Formats: sequence, C-alpha cells, structure tokens
Amino acid sequence: YYSIELDELRAKANDVKTFIDVKYCVTKAKALLDSQNPELDILDWAFHLAQMALILEPKNMLAMLQYARCQLRRGERDDALRVLEDIHE
Repeated sequence: YYSIELDELRAKANDVKTFIDVKYCVTKAKALLDSQNPELDILDWAFHLAQMALILEPKNMLAMLQYARCQLRRGERDDALRVLEDIHE
C-alpha cells in the first residue's frame, strides 16, 4: 500500500474502496507506532497507512487515533490535539 499515491486514492476512492483493506491499514499503522521504532521511514509508513484509511473512511475513529499518534511523533502537536478533540466529541 505504500506505493499508492494519496492524491490518486482521493480521486478514485469510490472505485477502489472495495480493493483496499482499511482494517489492515489501521492495525498495521498501530503496530508500527507501538513498536517504538524511532526510524523516520517507519513513522512515514504508519502515517501513510493512517492517511489511506482516513481517505476511504473519514469517520473511522481508530484511523483518526493512529493519524493523531503519527502527528504527535512528528512533532505536529497542535494538529494532533485537534484530531484528538474531534475524536473526543
């Protein structure tokens, strides 16, 4: 899934929705973030998977949580807090 361009996915989300496993994207992103691996490429992979899940299912709370965790790890605290507040509401 890492080679899938997010802009192309946005444009064709309805057409490819049945071919992409959103649950896999969320669980793999969680596993990558739980590994506490400090390498940036692992964080980028997790962020990409979380973004894919949110493109296909924008209201998926678990995907939103993984996305926020990625943002926190990337130092994007304000954006992460906004997402976490959305989840809380």
